[in-house]
Amino acid sequence: DPTRMENHADRPEIAAALDGDVGKDTRRSITQDIEQMYVAVPARYEGEPAALRVSESLARIAETTARTRQAGLVLLGIALLAAFAAALWLTRAAAAPVERLADAARSMADGDLVSPVPEEGGALSPLSESLARLRDQSRARIDTLESEQRTLRLVLDGLRDTVLLLDGERVELANRALASLLRPHAPVRGRSVRELGLPESVTAAIVAEIGASDARTQELGPDPYRRYHRVLTLPLDAGPA
Repeated sequence: DPTRMENHADRPEIAAALDGDVGKDTRRSITQDIEQMYVAVPARYEGEPAALRVSESLARIAETTARTRQAGLVLLGIALLAAFAAALWLTRAAAAPVERLADAARSMADGDLVSPVPEEGGALSPLSESLARLRDQSRARIDTLESEQRTLRLVLDGLRDTVLLLDGERVELANRALASLLRPHAPVRGRSVRELGLPESVTAAIVAEIGASDARTQELGPDPYRRYHRVLTLPLDAGPA
């Protein structure tokens, strides 16, 4: 019976709602003897100002807040995992073209000038095109050098005179005419000129001129086979002389 109920018009939340505002208050309920939160909003009843109020215990609110916080933490963990997975995927996706170009560059450095360079798009397109041009230019230069080397070998092998190219005392190149001086014949590249089995006078004449800055011609003979030799030593950096 409303006539027997206590008048709550003096409650802070009710007074605020009757004034047209949303009213809130937290206090111990006299009837239930528990801490509660009260919220009242403005309303109208039969054309007169009224207040609509609801309440909930602070324990229930704390329980709801705890569940909400727990759910929020779970959702936050899921979001972080999803963000990490997305970042990892994006990083790998962005790094994959760079790794492919790096592998192509390493292959080129190792001498593989046949395998194609990956055609990458976007910001890596200029780098991909530059590597492809570098590969083609390097291949063309090597082909030219190999052709020149074959031509040089043909020219040297066509000479009747023996020709030796030395790096210090190590033989880097020799033509076929050298075979006429060797007893027995054996591969000579990479060996010391002292190990070739040339006539002693020829070996001594060559070794004596290693490191010289000027060209020199020496007439030698006869050797034990009664052969005479003319030895011309010419430093590669001697220029026109």
